[in-house]
Amino acid sequence: MANEKPLMTGLFPDRESAELGNKAAEGAGVGGALVGWNMPEERVKEYDEGIRNGGILMGVRPRNDEDANHLSTAWKANRAQNVYS
Repeated sequence: MANEKPLMTGLFPDRESAELGNKAAEGAGVGGALVGWNMPEERVKEYDEGIRNGGILMGVRPRNDEDANHLSTAWKANRAQNVYS
């Protein structure tokens, strides 16, 4: 879709930090899926390592820049690392 917003992602250190009303994505093979979404390989490595260390990866497609800014601020306030939008 030409007008689709990019995927916004963030890595949370634990489940408690990730409870923002979104579902977390965990599991084996996440690296291949992220590369398939055209995510830079270096970022995939960061996320893969974080998941292997017990972190939780979350991703959403914000409706607009205002939502992206709000989510980024909220995620970082809840200890999210490597937040990209």
